[in-house]
Amino acid sequence: MFGAPDPSQLIPGGQLDVHLGSATVGAAALSFLGDSRTSWAGSPLPVTWPGTSCSFYTNHRTSAVQAVGPAGTASWSWPIPSGGAFAGAVLYAQWGVLEGGGSLPPFTLSQAYQISVGAGVPPRYETVSNTTGGSTGVKSTGVKSTLGHLGIAARLVVN
Repeated sequence: MFGAPDPSQLIPGGQLDVHLGSATVGAAALSFLGDSRTSWAGSPLPVTWPGTSCSFYTNHRTSAVQAVGPAGTASWSWPIPSGGAFAGAVLYAQWGVLEGGGSLPPFTLSQAYQISVGAGVPPRYETVSNTTGGSTGVKSTGVKSTLGHLGIAARLVVN
């Protein structure tokens, strides 16, 4: 499991580091960054991927793709633009994995996190989905001041 967000990085001019674990080696990992957890292109969120228990918990403003490494992990750093316009911005991060190779489901999704960009004060983070792949979960909210990274998925679970 990955550690907590680094408050010194989640400010304008810093970066949001996201990490994926327990994914299929060689699969394509997509890091999504959005600005809403309630709607995407006029449709309410979350949206469940057809035929699975996986859900999109954030809209899609931008994404990055990379191959899952030999340890089943992937990482991406999202730069936070400098300037006051992003201070206090709320973002949502989620991973998607294109399993390929006849896997069912062919696409799995991680949990999602809400991140508030600070202006020199420790950021708040909130889990907005569960970690079990089921229909219920526990919401976790807090302020962290220890160094570390924001863990987006410790394990992808498909029911």
